[in-house]
Amino acid sequence: MSSPHDDPALTKLMERLTSEWTIHGPSATLENLARDLERMRTYRQALETLLLQARLELGLPAIIDEGGLGCDVPETTRAAYEQRYVAAVRRVGHAVLAAGDLVNAWPYFRLIGEPEPIREALEQDRWLASGSTTVVQDDDPAASDQREQHAEAQFNRLVEIALYEGAHPARGWQFILERHGLCAAITAFDQLPPDRKVRGRCAGLLAIRLREQLRGGLIHELERRGATIPDSARQVGAPLAPLWVGRPELFADDAYHIDLSHLAATVRLAPLSDDPQALSAAIDLADYGTKLAAPFQQSGDPPFEALYPDHALYLRGLLGDDPDAVERAIAWLEDRLPTPPPSSFIEALPAQALARLLIRHDRLLDAARLAATYLYGVPETALTVPTPAQLCLRAGPQGVALLVELARTHHDLPLLAAALALSNAPNHND
Repeated sequence: MSSPHDDPALTKLMERLTSEWTIHGPSATLENLARDLERMRTYRQALETLLLQARLELGLPAIIDEGGLGCDVPETTRAAYEQRYVAAVRRVGHAVLAAGDLVNAWPYFRLIGEPEPIREALEQDRWLASGSTTVVQDDDPAASDQREQHAEAQFNRLVEIALYEGAHPARGWQFILERHGLCAAITAFDQLPPDRKVRGRCAGLLAIRLREQLRGGLIHELERRGATIPDSARQVGAPLAPLWVGRPELFADDAYHIDLSHLAATVRLAPLSDDPQALSAAIDLADYGTKLAAPFQQSGDPPFEALYPDHALYLRGLLGDDPDAVERAIAWLEDRLPTPPPSSFIEALPAQALARLLIRHDRLLDAARLAATYLYGVPETALTVPTPAQLCLRAGPQGVALLVELARTHHDLPLLAAALALSNAPNHND
């Protein structure tokens, strides 16, 4: 095994270091050295060089005793050194990332609490290809297997960084969907953080993917039966209904064309999405579910006691292409609201669904009134919509007045104080 002592480039840098130190001085020499080490991808030494440069320029000891930023750094210099420390780590992190090594760049950005560069990089599709199991075949099967194992390990590490270590949970979940399929992605959905945007994005991707899988199953069955299928029905994103309308035989004898556990899970999650394309896909899936034989008609939590028909109605309301569909969904949910206040989390679910629908169509004051009546006291972690206070704030001056009333009704003194502060703010005193 070779060691750093065998590296001619490092040996040459060592020889230059002494002479340049005398000619150019410590600061310029260390800057040049750090740049060379970054170019050579010797990142740990590059970071140590930058930190040494910072210490010398700030009048600190060349080597700090135990504790890193500990007792050897005077209070008067500590803030300046911490800034240089963060800047050095950031610089090296960007150098590692620019070299295409996201996995080894992540520890640098995680150290300083700046996940944004990694988050942006993960949005690039090339990271999906980086874990590809397709390798160049050669005459050495052992080498080919080793490359494949390395690619798989790198891909799994990307998933860990993105999803489980929080760099970009939605993208990490999407990697699982793209690489390992629907079953693994549905299982991993519970690992997502309780962030409505993250979960909504992933639920939408799931609906879009499953619709195309269902399209393939329907087309396969129709072709087996000798049916003619128009090109328009084969296109990705096209509605599915033309494939089954007028063909009841597709559902005869308890037939189905997709994994029904995937169908039920995806339809349940679909209302989390705000993406019109995903909502359209979910409507197709719910409509398909209504065509299934009675043994496959599932029930769900309120207000979706009839899983597929109820979701089809609600999803059309969320999509909002048809104003009448919006009003039908609102009326349907209003009929399912319990006598206030709800006595359990389950009883509050129809109110959450209705609030989401109202928010979707910018009826914020109505949503705030609903939340004030039905959702006060529901733990924030159990909400799929903003809190009553947040909705009141979004609803403008009338919402703030509602917030005062809500706080007084529940003797919530901190909330009352916040409401009074808001009601006396200049933008609420017009």
